[in-house]
Formats: sequence, structure tokens, C-alpha cells
Amino acid sequence: MSDKPKSALDVLAWCQDLEQRLKCIEEDAIKIVAHGEVMETNHETLKNGSGERQVKKHISFQKALTAVPTIYTAISGLDTDSDFNTRIEVHALDVTQEGFNLIIRTWGPSNVPFIKAAWFALID
Repeated sequence: MSDKPKSALDVLAWCQDLEQRLKCIEEDAIKIVAHGEVMETNHETLKNGSGERQVKKHISFQKALTAVPTIYTAISGLDTDSDFNTRIEVHALDVTQEGFNLIIRTWGPSNVPFIKAAWFALID
């Protein structure tokens, strides 16, 4: 409201308009509905070898969600062997309302003795 209110009705109208705008923002907002971390330490698949290797961790939500979420993943901790190139990928697969599979993948001659992967689920 750019002008000073002239009456209580102007203030009421301004408040109602603001309430409606806030409701629209809330309805259009993306909501984080679940989050967590997975840690792998000295997993033989990731630590030793060459070629493509992966570890699959099933993540179950505490309760079924109202829709299939979008899952975002990130590497939140990492230790690698300096004698090898760092090759690591983290992503979600087979996402449902109940959970998903978190895939930690490496390839080539690499050694990943420690990785921590964070994830969060969004519903828009």
C-alpha cells in the first residue's frame, strides 16, 4: 500500500491482500519433506579395484510421502587416495513415495576409503 490508509477498511483490505499473497507463496513453495546422510567407510567395492563399481543403499522415508519427490544428492565428505584420480558420483535411482536407492559409484583405478553423501527430498 503506497498511500497512508484513510480508514480501518483500507488497513483491513491491505491485510487481506497481504494474507492472499502469502498464501500464494506458500502454495507455490517447494517443500523439503525428508533429508539424511549416508556414510561408507572402507567399503571394499569403493576402496579397491578398477573399472566401474558401485554401492547401492536403500533409503526408506519415515512415512510415505504424498507424491513422488525429486531427490537431490551431494557429497558432504570425501577421502581419496592421492595415488589415484578422484572419480566419484552420487545419485538417486528408483524414486517412489516410500523411498529410493542412493547410488555411490566410482570407476577406473580409484580408491575411495571414505565418502559421506547427503540427500534431500523435495515436493513442489
